[in-house]
Amino acid sequence: MEQWIWTLCYRLDIPAVECIKAVEAFRRIPRTAWQGSYPVNVAGAVLNLVFMVPALHIERVEPRACNTSINRLARRLAKYVKSAYAEIKSLVEAVLGEK
Repeated sequence: MEQWIWTLCYRLDIPAVECIKAVEAFRRIPRTAWQGSYPVNVAGAVLNLVFMVPALHIERVEPRACNTSINRLARRLAKYVKSAYAEIKSLVEAVLGEK
């Protein structure tokens, strides 16, 4: 799953530092929340929530992604990602010395 997040970040020209935040947010999502879904759609949903990348744009850079599934998963995963992302963002910025 993390490989798909990295692949989509590369195709969408998202910097590696930002991609780390998305991967860390994904790691905090319980497996039962996304299990059974196609991996590229889960990765697209995480990027949709973390970076506000439109699902249609993800579908254009990765033909195997499904716009409808990404939006559905994003709604289901929102409660996990948004709370984790705020915490992760501050941790990553503290480690990297960013402000």
